[in-house]
Amino acid sequence: MIAAVIVSFKPIPEHFQLLLKALVSQVDLLCVVDNSPASNNTVVNVMTNCGLGYDQVRVVRMGRNVGIAMALNVGIEIGLSEGAEFLLLSDQDSLPANDMVEQLFRSLLGLISEGEKVAAVGPVFKEFNTDKVHPFQVQVPGHFFYDHGYASTESPLVDALTLITSGCLIPVAAIREVGFMRAEYFVDAVDLEWSHRARALGYRLVGVGWANMQHRMGEDTLRVWYLRWRNEVAYPPLRLYYRVRNLIALSREDYVGLGWKLRNSWNMAGVVYSHLVFGVQRLGSLKMICLGFWHGLIGRMGPFPEPAKEAKSGFDSSGADGENY
Repeated sequence: MIAAVIVSFKPIPEHFQLLLKALVSQVDLLCVVDNSPASNNTVVNVMTNCGLGYDQVRVVRMGRNVGIAMALNVGIEIGLSEGAEFLLLSDQDSLPANDMVEQLFRSLLGLISEGEKVAAVGPVFKEFNTDKVHPFQVQVPGHFFYDHGYASTESPLVDALTLITSGCLIPVAAIREVGFMRAEYFVDAVDLEWSHRARALGYRLVGVGWANMQHRMGEDTLRVWYLRWRNEVAYPPLRLYYRVRNLIALSREDYVGLGWKLRNSWNMAGVVYSHLVFGVQRLGSLKMICLGFWHGLIGRMGPFPEPAKEAKSGFDSSGADGENY
């Protein structure tokens, strides 16, 4: 039995409906954990419009934003209680291909039958509108830093260092040994932390070239100069707080390799540069970046101390943002 766990937060009805319709025929059960405010009825309205009932979907309305990690854990618990053997994780900004789950499941069973210890398999994902294909993080033997690798016809299965949350198919046995998501991360790096924890226990993470998924990286972009002009994802100040804080926290873990820590720190420096030089909310971004850095150092985790500012920031913590630097 495969149960899909979907985390939502004020979803756009049209997008959410497409996701539900794409998944309902591919899994045995949909578990939707809604982080939207109690006054937001989008999830229930979309389910009604799709004609989905209790036999197909379980919905938990949290009534507030408890973060992606805790919401995933709630959905995973539901899947386990319903007897699921495999869990498919998803956020609201993704759209799986019609055969994505089948391709992931077939590849996972093949690896398990060969005696491989696999924590998760994940699809290749493309950005909506641009069709840009995102690579997997891979460790090339003899290289200190990780590289980027793509699935190919010759090598459709890619050994990955990390997988993003959305589209991950995980055996329940792996969840039981590796553990649940760390709720104190709230949002950002939740999937990265779990990936490193799984690999430290001897598990493999595998990208599957036959499985495809589209993902929305965000509506806003920054025009940034770095050797050339390029478009980067724009984040509100509060999201920058979580990104910086959680990377610092993850870098303090002894099960994360030094090469990965250094390369991701360099990537984060690029995000900081982009927002402080080219961003719209430079002063607010600077304040939240500094606060995130400090809180990461002293281990102050969980939701931001002043949740009321979420509404002002335009922050959306519905799920992983799909970045796999």
